[in-house]
Amino acid sequence: MGHLPILLLVRFVTAIFGLAAVGAGAALAWQHPLWPWLALAGLILWTGLSARKPLIWLFVVPAALSVLNFSPWTGWLIFDEFDLLLLGTLAGGYLRLAVCARGVVGRRESRASWFGALIILLAGSAARGLVIGFADALSAIASTSTGPVFSLFQGYADHMNSIRVFKSLGFALMLLPLLGQAARTVASRELAIRLFGGGVLTGLAVVTLAVVWERMAFPGLLDFSSTYRTTAFFWEMHVGGAAIDAYLAITVPFVVWGLVAVNRF
Repeated sequence: MGHLPILLLVRFVTAIFGLAAVGAGAALAWQHPLWPWLALAGLILWTGLSARKPLIWLFVVPAALSVLNFSPWTGWLIFDEFDLLLLGTLAGGYLRLAVCARGVVGRRESRASWFGALIILLAGSAARGLVIGFADALSAIASTSTGPVFSLFQGYADHMNSIRVFKSLGFALMLLPLLGQAARTVASRELAIRLFGGGVLTGLAVVTLAVVWERMAFPGLLDFSSTYRTTAFFWEMHVGGAAIDAYLAITVPFVVWGLVAVNRF
């Protein structure tokens, strides 16, 4: 009975968080410049599927990372369709945790406590950076007569860009409880590893096909003498950067894992 109040509190907090994710996702989907109804329907379906199949996001999220962004067509820079996928993942996962919270409150280990403290410090640092970004942007426009304007179509020089920078770490931190729940047992941990690895390799295959298609369409597949840098579906590279380079470097260990797994069988 000692854990009952804590368990009820955990269920309440996770339910509120899941509902908040649903609300934020629905509001963002409804503002989609091209397909608001389709975006909203996709969010609802994905939220239900994430709640029903709690491990499926481990495959879908890395597989869609390199392609689920239509910013060149929508004009969105701060938010994109991948955010809707992540919000649906959080909503379904946290709502499921609110219903099936058994085992969330268990024995406390010193190593887990240290890890939790580090995560809290990291989250606090990221939140402070977000606040500083907003404060600097608001102070820069304080002298204008119009005042601050928040728009989904703002760019890199506007104060909403602080959210764009914060999103990656923020989503990663919010997904940690779902990842921990997926690794609670040996069987689910092994399945989670296979799903995540398969999702990463699927995303890499999509990027590879996109690079082949892009090179065939522009400089030529085997033309390496022309000055051309491929970008695949990484729209962020329209102002430079190394998004595709970082993505390929990150996927190398998963390629090795896939080759070892195939040879093992």
